[in-house]
Amino acid sequence: MRVIHLIKGLKLGGMETAVLSLIPPLRELGVEAKLCYLPPEDAAMKARFVDAAVPLHSLHSTGGWERLFGIAADLRRLNADIIHLHQFGFEGLDYVAAKCAQARAIVVHLHIVPTDDWHLNRSKQILHSLLLRSADRVFTCSQAATQYWAALYNLSPASTATVYNGVDTNRFLIAKVPPKQPSPNNCLRACFLGRLAANHKGLDVLLRAIRMVRDNQVEMSLCLGGTGPDEANLRELVKQLSLQSSVAFAGRIENVPGFLNPDEFDLFLHPSRCEGLPFSIIEACAARLPVVATTVGGIPEVIENEITGLLVPPGDTEALARAIMSLANDPQKRRAMGQAGRTVVEDKFNPQKIAQQLVGHYQQVLSAR
Repeated sequence: MRVIHLIKGLKLGGMETAVLSLIPPLRELGVEAKLCYLPPEDAAMKARFVDAAVPLHSLHSTGGWERLFGIAADLRRLNADIIHLHQFGFEGLDYVAAKCAQARAIVVHLHIVPTDDWHLNRSKQILHSLLLRSADRVFTCSQAATQYWAALYNLSPASTATVYNGVDTNRFLIAKVPPKQPSPNNCLRACFLGRLAANHKGLDVLLRAIRMVRDNQVEMSLCLGGTGPDEANLRELVKQLSLQSSVAFAGRIENVPGFLNPDEFDLFLHPSRCEGLPFSIIEACAARLPVVATTVGGIPEVIENEITGLLVPPGDTEALARAIMSLANDPQKRRAMGQAGRTVVEDKFNPQKIAQQLVGHYQQVLSAR
């Protein structure tokens, strides 16, 4: 079985990391899986695929209709049984190119639940409806996302499936729990990892919650890992809230296991307003960090309230601050939540199990052709 995974650009991000977690175990199961992508490419991300022995193919990148025919010709030469699209790049052009490539089947993998203002773009909804309805199967990263897309476009249960993003837990920690170093001066050390997009990720709410925690005489620090369009605005908000001594910006994070170190941080925070299922939350659980997050999207499918972390409503600054403070002086509870999260990831987000599930879907769509 020959399968092409197709993405727009090889960037350092959650979706790309999720694709990386899929292809090697598929190849171990005998699937001839490779990654095709459009430029530009991130050198660090490309190196990770190369290190994992994933075959790479950079596609035709000229503009306009030449791009469509060029991509289609490239894909046709690779002679795939299945083309596995991740998201829709360049407004569905990749799907049209995949159709022109004459693969036996096309599956679409949606890794997000869009923001509210996405609903205002009626033309995009019509386009995506046509594409999703003609796909042989639609995968999403969480049960919540599956329900969302199925309801939005009236997709049948037989045409959709949840395929979680797998995480190799061996990249994060050895089997035994490492000795926990005490926080300096009883300061709660928290971190966030993701795109610095304030509205989407709820980072404005997070900073105001940190201010509220500090005002309640709880010592804590926050390290924001990642880059994004709102970094300048977030830095200004830090100044407005007088949090310069409490909040640090770590910038681009290439070594995620090195960043999510339970000896460096006590807590992982992710107050998103909308999500499919953030890859960084799964990674934080793999690193045995307790998580405080919101109830949006598929987050409750990995974070069970009071077991692997705490859940709060999106946009609720006070609830977020209370959740943080409830864990500030309870290291035993934090350790128990961290270990419970690790156990969930080892079972539910195991890359080998997910690859076996995906092969079953591939076989079904091919047998139906």
